[in-house]
Amino acid sequence: MAETDSQRSEALRAQGNELYRQGKFTDALPLYEQADELAPDDPAPLSNVSVAHFELGDYKSAVTACDRALEHQKDEAKRQKILLRRATSQIHALELVHAGATIEQLADVKAKTDLMKCLASQSESRRRVQDTKAVHKMIIMDLPRFKPQMRVKSLSRETK
Repeated sequence: MAETDSQRSEALRAQGNELYRQGKFTDALPLYEQADELAPDDPAPLSNVSVAHFELGDYKSAVTACDRALEHQKDEAKRQKILLRRATSQIHALELVHAGATIEQLADVKAKTDLMKCLASQSESRRRVQDTKAVHKMIIMDLPRFKPQMRVKSLSRETK
């Protein structure tokens, strides 16, 4: 019997999930994306894509994948899980206004409260630090430096 696209999608997701559990997010991501191509109306592969992007620190892509997953997800408990990931990704991506709107959609009071505190803290930090580039430069300039001779000595040993 021929395997359907839905079955192939499930098999790819299962392979991706195994890699994800091993912490191989970069390897899992293309499998999730292939699963999405085979079952474009299934929100599960998109949810997996979003979590892989999140784990890789690509928060804007995680938000995009969450948005697409939410278009197809009808189950409210799963929608809440995706909304939580979207809000967290938006905070990491510094999309603070959008994060606030997403947080308002959360049903879990504790998660909502925790994220609102995080959002308030992030907003306050950004308000206090107007010139983030100048602060970044100051931090970099204040880092301790190794003596240049240490580098030269290690290079001279390699050439002998």
